[in-house]
Amino acid sequence: GVMLGSEYRFLTRRQAGTFNLDYLPDDNEDDRDRWLGRIRHQARLAPNWTSRLNFNRVSDEDYFLDLGNDLESSSIQFLRSDFSIAGRGQFWQMQTTFDTFQVLDRDVREDREPYDRLPRVEFDGDWPLPAGLAFRLNSEAVYFERSEGVTGLRLDALPELALRVVRPGWVFEPAVGLRGTAYSLEDSESGDDNPARMQPILSMDGGLVFERRTASGRLQTLEPRAFYLYVPGREQEDLPLFDTRELTFSFAQLFQTNRFSGADRQTDANQ
Repeated sequence: GVMLGSEYRFLTRRQAGTFNLDYLPDDNEDDRDRWLGRIRHQARLAPNWTSRLNFNRVSDEDYFLDLGNDLESSSIQFLRSDFSIAGRGQFWQMQTTFDTFQVLDRDVREDREPYDRLPRVEFDGDWPLPAGLAFRLNSEAVYFERSEGVTGLRLDALPELALRVVRPGWVFEPAVGLRGTAYSLEDSESGDDNPARMQPILSMDGGLVFERRTASGRLQTLEPRAFYLYVPGREQEDLPLFDTRELTFSFAQLFQTNRFSGADRQTDANQ
């Protein structure tokens, strides 16, 4: 049948947005109205505070299979919508996010669908202290919601004390932290609705910097680096897996304190 595609855009000093609506009335194949709605909106609420909205919905699971115009859109399994408010100060930043998913793949079981996070609150800080010390904090509170399976609240915090020594030609940064993760669950598979984990994290990062000018005038550098990480092992099998997976190995991951994304798992290490 005949399909209408529409777009409305606006831009002001504090806001910008795009609204899209595609509408196919009375589809000749199955006698139903079909539509796609999208909203993109961002605003500056205050000098250091912003909001962002990304809303996506379709009328049915087969919308992109029938009406998508490329392979990428026709293979979408989950359609994400999210709204966030973020702010920052001199030594801290905070973000609150609400995100949900529309499942488009009929082969995905209800207990394998992604979790809605309603909400997710992140607070990170890095405060300088005397004598080259720094106090850092990475923290998160998330409520995970889904129609099937375990749901509940996860609290995670990693306070850390670090010393950064920078001198001509070399740098050295030891750090010690204590990561705590606690849950308040519903329908827990292990029977424990309030599991928790506490792990100390010790790391030492150091490197040398060699520089020289080549005959052509370019700057050539050689920067050998060494990183040591110690994290004692903890039993984690009773903790749920909400949003955590093992990361793909890469060069950058050599210098991280966890090989997992998300807070449900923390790697143990002595390497």
